[in-house]
This record gives sequence, C-alpha cells and structure tokens, in this order.
Amino acid sequence: MKKLFGTSGIRGILGRNIFPATAYAMGIVFARFLGNHPRVIAGCDVRIHSWVLYHQVIMGLVQGGARVSMAGITPTPALIHTQLELAYQGSVMVTGSHAIPSVTGLLFFLNDGGETDPESQSQLERLYPKALSMKTGDGRIEDRINSFKIYHKRIAKSSVRLDGMKIAFDAGNGNMAGIAGRLLEQFGARTILLNDTKNGNFPSRSPYPRKETLKSLRRKVIETRAELGIATDGDGDRAIFVTDDGQVLDGDVIGSLLADEELRSKKGKIVAPINSSNLINYICKLYNTHLISTSVGPPWIIQAIRNNADVVFAFEETGKYIWPDQLLYGDAIYSTLKLVSLLKRRGTSLRYEVGLLPKYYLEKKTVRCKEEEKEIILKKALRFSKKLYPKGKFILQDGIKIVFDNGSWILLRPSGTEPFFRCYAESESKRETEKLVSEGMKILRQSIN
Repeated sequence: MKKLFGTSGIRGILGRNIFPATAYAMGIVFARFLGNHPRVIAGCDVRIHSWVLYHQVIMGLVQGGARVSMAGITPTPALIHTQLELAYQGSVMVTGSHAIPSVTGLLFFLNDGGETDPESQSQLERLYPKALSMKTGDGRIEDRINSFKIYHKRIAKSSVRLDGMKIAFDAGNGNMAGIAGRLLEQFGARTILLNDTKNGNFPSRSPYPRKETLKSLRRKVIETRAELGIATDGDGDRAIFVTDDGQVLDGDVIGSLLADEELRSKKGKIVAPINSSNLINYICKLYNTHLISTSVGPPWIIQAIRNNADVVFAFEETGKYIWPDQLLYGDAIYSTLKLVSLLKRRGTSLRYEVGLLPKYYLEKKTVRCKEEEKEIILKKALRFSKKLYPKGKFILQDGIKIVFDNGSWILLRPSGTEPFFRCYAESESKRETEKLVSEGMKILRQSIN
C-alpha cells in the first residue's frame, strides 16, 4: 500500500491524492488505535475542502466507537490545549497548514498532545486496510466545544505582560484571524492587524509565511513604527518574526535565540532537524549541551522529545518552536510571548539581539519531481554527490547531507508532503552558499533528468 503519512500527517489535494473515504477510514482506525470508546476532539482549518474531510473523519471516529467533541474552525494549538485541558485521549485536526489553498490534510495527536510519531504512524498505516472490518458503530458525537476560551485560559497562565508594546500581526486569513489580536491585546499589546478575516482562499498572501510573502507586513512594521512583526500560517502553529526595521527572520535565528534563553537558566537537551542552521550548533557549544538532530518534520521531533525526558526546547526552521513543558507542538501566540519575555528580561530589541549572533547564510531551493521517482532520484543524487565531493562527510539520515571541513554543508532531500526535491546549503560566506546551492541543484536536475 502507498504510504499515507508524509513529513506531517496525511496531506493532499481532495479528489486527487486524498479522499473523503481516506478521512472516514482513518477516523475508524484512529478511534480503534486509541482504545475502547476513547474521547476525541476534532478541529478544522478555514479551507473550503477541509470541511469535507472534517465531517468524514468525525463519522469515522463515531463508527470506530469514539465519543467525539467538535471544535469546528480553530487554530491547531488551541485544539491541542483543549485536548489537554479536558483530558481527551486524542485529537484530529483537518488542515493543509502552510500549503497552497487547494491542499488539505489530517493531523492526529496522541494523549500527551504530541503528533503521532513514525512508530504510531506505521501502526495506523497497517490498520488502515482493515478499517471497514474494525468499525463498531457505537460511538457518538457528544458536544461542540469553544476551544478559544480554553486556549485563552491556558495561555493566560503566562506571566508575560506586553505593556503597550506595538505589535503588527499578520494572520494571513487563516485560523488565527480574529483571535490573535484579541489575545495579544488582553496581554497589553497595541496591535496592528493584517489579513485578520478568515478566508479559505487566502486572497491576501500565501498561507506559508516567509520573506517572499510578507512584504506587506514588513512595510506595515516600518510605517507604524511597530516594535515587532509576527506572521503565522494557515492553522496558527508557525510564527515568523519581523524586526522593527523590517528584517524577516528565519526560524533558525529565532529558534537559536530562544534556545539560548532556555539554556541560560536550565540544563537539558535541544532538538532540531537536520536542515537546521549551524547557528544552533554554535549555541549548544556555548552551553556545552547536547543537540539531538532529527529527520525533518514534527513526528521525528516529537519522537526525540518522548525518548529524551531532559529536552528543554525544540524547533524547526519553518517557525515552529516547542517547549515540552507547555505543548508538544508549535503555537504562534505562545512563541510570541516567550520571545517578548526574552526581550523584556534583557531590556533590548529583537534587532539588537539578532545582531549579536554570528552570521550564517542559508539558502533553500526546490525542483519539481514525480512522487514515485523520489527514491530513484535519491540514489542517483548520492552517486553524483560522491563523485563531486569525494572528501565530504556524508550523513544519510534524511536525504543526503554533505558536510565539508569548514562546516559548510549541502542537504538534498525529498519533500514529505509535496512533489518536490529540496536543496539546502549553508556556509559563513554568502558567495560560497550560492555556489553550493547551485551545485546541489545541478546534482538534483541531473538525477531527475
């Protein structure tokens, strides 16, 4: 059977590679996987296609014997907070997250609030063909839940006060629209809100917050003299930050800054995927702490946290920041509060703090490829890479990572959610990074052709 789970959950275009029947069957399987009559809460993002899967997965959960609460449209972190607060055995989020509007998907969370890890995903995939023979039909829909109230209650436990700080927040017409601004204002912020109405077509910008899509936010930060800009993705777990002078910061930079803050007061390990910048290696060496490098994607990060009780912080370069004692997933609002807390404690600005960090140049490019050819392309790329870099150190953890004597590196890996091969490259020199990413893309094109 074709693999269902990618880098994060099951994702695809409705009617092409994900179907109502997929959601229905997975609802049955997940309910049976969780045990006898589990309590499960389900949520949905604003995408039009997501509603089809939302109702189908709920039907499947009921057929599998689950007692289901419906949260409707809600940010993913709000759903997980609600799951933890009300002690549900699991939760399901129907979302395309940061992907293009036509994409939707299914995320499954276990009783600790963390996403299914590779081991549990393998179990679910093995059960999937047996779904219809597993249904009991004796579950029920119990109620509808206002997850925003519970989310606010749990977030409010943070002692951070924003004390009139002027913040520009770009909700991107996603699930945080109409929510984030109210929360930040309740913490004392003065907010400038962009794209603050929910719209599953995402008319204002891509749901993927990155430098290329945040020009309006950059301008607004500078025009209004805001102290901070924040953008989130379609379902509200990612946070990309903008300095007061309009710099859009990579998740690696913020992740390393937040890791530095945790390690100043705690001893413990840091978790980050293999495509992370050398900046986090620099931070971990400063504090003589261990960096756990995982494959790319939340399931692998969560697996590392579950296997290591002393992890104090984890992140990925997409803008997901995780504090295991708070939530085993990204949360744009909580990440904002933690970053502001850092700035207030140090009495500085984000621009100043970032200026103190060593500079690394990281580039990422993609090339389209056929899904079924990814494994063949990977084998060819390894052969070409070894010929081109006979002295490089090869790490075959998730794709092909080539590390050079000066610390520079190239990573070639297939996307787990889209028909792309990705090329990452980093060094301390912009020119060298451009050269490495060019060479990496050449290897990929040769392998594909």
